[in-house]
Formats: sequence, C-alpha cells, structure tokens
Amino acid sequence: GLLGAPIAGVADPRQPFIVSTPSGAIIDARVMDVSSVDLKNINGIRATVGIPLRFGSIEGLVWGTQQHTDTIIAQDIPNNNPLNPVNAVATSLLSNGSPGPLVILHDQGFNAPYSAKIFGAETNLYYNYQNPRLGVRVLPVFGFRYNDYDESLYQRGYFSNTSDAAVGFGTISPPLVRHINSIVDNNIYAGQVGARFEFAHQWVTLGVEPKVGVGLNHYDATVQTADLRDSPFPPVVNDGVTTSHLRKVNAATTFDLRTYATVHVNNWFNVRVGWTFVWLGGVARANNVIYYNDLGTSVPPAVGTRSNPSNLWVSSFTIGGEVVLP
Repeated sequence: GLLGAPIAGVADPRQPFIVSTPSGAIIDARVMDVSSVDLKNINGIRATVGIPLRFGSIEGLVWGTQQHTDTIIAQDIPNNNPLNPVNAVATSLLSNGSPGPLVILHDQGFNAPYSAKIFGAETNLYYNYQNPRLGVRVLPVFGFRYNDYDESLYQRGYFSNTSDAAVGFGTISPPLVRHINSIVDNNIYAGQVGARFEFAHQWVTLGVEPKVGVGLNHYDATVQTADLRDSPFPPVVNDGVTTSHLRKVNAATTFDLRTYATVHVNNWFNVRVGWTFVWLGGVARANNVIYYNDLGTSVPPAVGTRSNPSNLWVSSFTIGGEVVLP
C-alpha cells in the first residue's frame, strides 16, 4: 500500500532516504503508505426474508455498512524536532514507466482521508428445507449474490519550503497544495453454491453455512490530480487538473462463511447471534489503481489509473431478532 512508486536505489521508500533537489539542497524524505488505515468497528445492518416452498425455501438477504473514513496523517512534518531526520514527505513517481529518482516533496503537511463502504444482496435456494425439523440436517444451497464496494482516497500534500528544498527562495505563504484523488466503484455479480449444516433443538439451533461463488466484477476507477507539480522555482511548473478514468470487467471470486446460533423464545420469535466472514477476489482498491508516473514537465502529469485487482475481506458480528409468520 505505498503512496508512490518504487525509487531506483532505495530498498524501502517508507524509510528515510536522501533527496537531492535542483537547487542543490540535500534533505531526508520518506513515502507514506496505507498501513495506518483502520477500517474496523463500522456499524451496519443485515436483513433476511425467507419463504417456504414445497421442495425447500428461498431466502433473500441484504446487508451493508455505513461509510467509514480514516485519515492518514504525516506526523513528522513540518519538522520541528532536530532529532527527526525526515524533512519532507515524498510522492515518488516513475520516469516513463521505470523506477527513477523523481519525487514530489511536501514539507508543510500531508493527509489522506481513506473512505470505504460495502453493500451486499443475495438470493439463495435451500433444497429440501422443512421446518420444524429437529436434529442434524445438511441442505444444499444454490444462489446469486451482488456486492457493491466503494472506496476513495484523497491525498493532500502541502509545500511551503520550510525544508529549504529550494535553497535561497524563502518560505511560500500560503503553501502550495498538491492533490491526488482516487475513487473506485466495484460491482460484483456471482453465482454461488454451498451447504447449510444445521443442528436444530427444541430450544436452540446452531448452524454453519459456507458458500463459494464465481462471477464478474464490473468496476469504475477514477484518478484525478490538481496542481500536482506546481512550483514557482526553476524549473517553473503550473499544472492544472488532469483526470484519468478506467472501466473494466474482470473475473471475481467469492467465499462466504456464516455461523449462527438461534434461541427459540416462543413459537413466533427467536433471538439470533452470528458471525460472518466474506472474502472477495478481483476487487479494485483506491490505493492500488493509482499509476504514479511522469513523462516530463513539458507534458501534463501522467499520474493516472491502472488495472491492479486485489482482494478484500469483511468480518462481521450480528445480533438481532427473527419473526416467524404463520
């Protein structure tokens, strides 16, 4: 999850490395990553409706989370600690697709809000479902699922020359602000099969339900930059806004594991607790779709989109009630 490209001669850009600027300054910089992003403890909702049939039952399920945002912040700039070797945070760029020394420096501040939300819907057929039926039973499951997963990452870098990267030019006020925005919208459609393993007792029912699916992910990715390489120092650069858009369809795989316990309060109401693990493959992520590249200051910024599918997993704990209609 590096917020930049590999740098020639630097094994790990997350650690401080030396940057030589056109004005002759030698400063220490590092590249940020997304390791500090915390997408845990997000509230959500889950609802299921089941209809019994002669040969089984059909269940419809919807679930989702609210949008959650966690912000990446560079704590070590501006550098007010003489013991801190880092003078700037860098956004590293490829040179025409190859690792090189190119970096964009931010010495006044850097922050990047990372947002995510997910929505899912399923329709499943449980064959030979009979209710009530006590004891152990295994029910084949056939179904279809849809998942909508959205992410955004808004990078803001501030440069005021407090690091003296431009020797002899003084401080810029207000600081230059460089923007890299990325947004992804995943739409996964997959058929799935599995089984429900259930032990039903008069007072409690325990169940485990694994399902695997194969399908397609139709996703849109947008990367936008604004004032990315702006500099009043030689060589003077005044970038505007650039936008790169990618629309792609690729294979997607899913795995869903649900465990639950149902306490039978009376004939029409149950209390249910459960834990669900969902794994989605072939997903576009906001930090992975950014192609950090540069073709020279004589042309617009070449930071754009790339196809780089990744994986995603969601773990959730649920507690709620179940109403059995006559």
